[in-house]
Amino acid sequence: MAKTLFDEGVSSILFLDRRSFYPTPQEVAELWSDMFPFTAVMENLQVKDTDDALYKMFENESDFYKQEFTTTTALTIAANGTESAALTITGQVGLSTTVDSTYKGYVCEIWDSTKTTKRGVVVITQGSTTIDVKTLKATAITTVSGDYFIVIGKIRGEGSVALIAPKKEVSVVWNSTAYLSDSAEITGDMAASAKLRGYSTEMAFQRQEMFKRYKNFTEQTLMKSVSTVGTNFGGSGTFSEASLRTIADADSVTGSLRTTYGYVPILEDYGTTFSGAGAIDEDTNIFKIAGSAITYNDYIKYCEIIFDKRDMDEALGFSGRSHITTIAQKVADGDKKFGWLGKMQLGDKKWNSIGFSMRALETNHGVIWLVPTKSLRNAYKNWQLIPNLDHIGIARFRPDEYKNDVKQDDDYDGVKDTIKSSKGLWMRLLKSHHIVQFT
Repeated sequence: MAKTLFDEGVSSILFLDRRSFYPTPQEVAELWSDMFPFTAVMENLQVKDTDDALYKMFENESDFYKQEFTTTTALTIAANGTESAALTITGQVGLSTTVDSTYKGYVCEIWDSTKTTKRGVVVITQGSTTIDVKTLKATAITTVSGDYFIVIGKIRGEGSVALIAPKKEVSVVWNSTAYLSDSAEITGDMAASAKLRGYSTEMAFQRQEMFKRYKNFTEQTLMKSVSTVGTNFGGSGTFSEASLRTIADADSVTGSLRTTYGYVPILEDYGTTFSGAGAIDEDTNIFKIAGSAITYNDYIKYCEIIFDKRDMDEALGFSGRSHITTIAQKVADGDKKFGWLGKMQLGDKKWNSIGFSMRALETNHGVIWLVPTKSLRNAYKNWQLIPNLDHIGIARFRPDEYKNDVKQDDDYDGVKDTIKSSKGLWMRLLKSHHIVQFT
C-alpha cells in the first residue's frame, strides 16, 4: 500500500513526491577554473592589433655578447708577432659563417676545449676561408684541434684605413592568429520553458558554459597550439600561407582552418632542452629534471641561465600545482639546502593587481613569482612556464565578438548564440623564454 501524506489522507500519493528537495532552488554550485592567469597577463601586458591574420615580427640578437669559433688546426704560433700558418676554423658564433676579410683585426683569447686553460692572446691578420694570426706576447702559443678563439676586441694600425665592417641584418619571425569560436544552443521548447532550477532559463545556463569553455580554449591555445605556418625561430622557415590550404575543416571547406603556435610547442620545437645530464647549454629553453632529485645546486644553475637573458631580476612562473608542491617540499626539507640560510626561500603569498595569487621564490639570481595556473593540469601539472614578459603578448586580428540568436532561417525552432575571435601569440627572442619541468 502506498505511503500517504498523513493519517486518513489521500491514498496512492507518495510522501516524497510532495516534498521540496531544494533549500536554495536558484543556486548551483560550480566547479570550474574562474581565472586563467597566463591569458590574463598576456591581455593586460601587450595586445597588438594586426591587419593580417599572418603577422611578422623583427628581432635582433646582438652578437657582441658571444663571438667565438674553434680551430681544427694544431700548430705553433711563433713568438714576437710572427704571422702563423693558416688555421682552419669552424663553429662560428656571432661572426660570419664564411671566413672573409671582415675577420681582420679581431683580437682573440685562445682557450682549450673545456674553456678552463687559457693559451694566449692573438690578433687575426688575414681572413679568407682560413685565418692567420699573430701572438701579442713574446711567447709562442701551441694550438690543439678544438681550441676556442673568443673575440675580445677589434684593432687597427696607426695610419691604416678603416676596417671592413661585417654585414648585419635583423631577423624575422612570424606566427598566425587562431580563428577561435564556440556556440551555445537549445531547442525552441527549452527556450519556452519557465525556468531551470539554478538559472533563470536553460539558455542562460548554456551561455555561461560557453563563455567558460571559450575562455579555457583561449588559454589552452596560447599555451599549447601548433600551426603549419611555423615561426622561423629555427632560422630556415618559409613564410607562406599555402600550407594552410591543405587542411580542410569539419565541413570540408579547404583552407579555412587557422591556428597559432603556442608557447610550449615553440620552445619544444625550436628551443634547446637540458635533460639533467652533461653540460648545460647557456641557451637552454627547457630544463627537464626528476622532481625527486632536484636540489638547490641544480635549480640555481637553471636560474643563472634564465635571468641572464632578461633585463629584470623578476619573472612570472606559471606553474602547475604539483610543480609548486615539489618546490615547497624541497624548501622545507631537512638539509635546508634548497631553503633558507641565504640561498633560496619561498616567500609569502600575495595578490597582484590583475587578481591572482603568487608566491616569491627568491634565488641568488632573481625572484620567480610562482603563479598557480589551473590550465596546467593533468600532463602539465609538473610544469612551470617562465616567459620573458618584454617579448610576448597577443596579436589580435579580430577581437572577441558575441552574437545572439544567429540561426533563424528556414523556421529553425531553437536559439543559438556564438562567440568568436581571431588572435594568436606573438613572441620574439626565443632564447629569453623558459620552461622548468619536473619529470
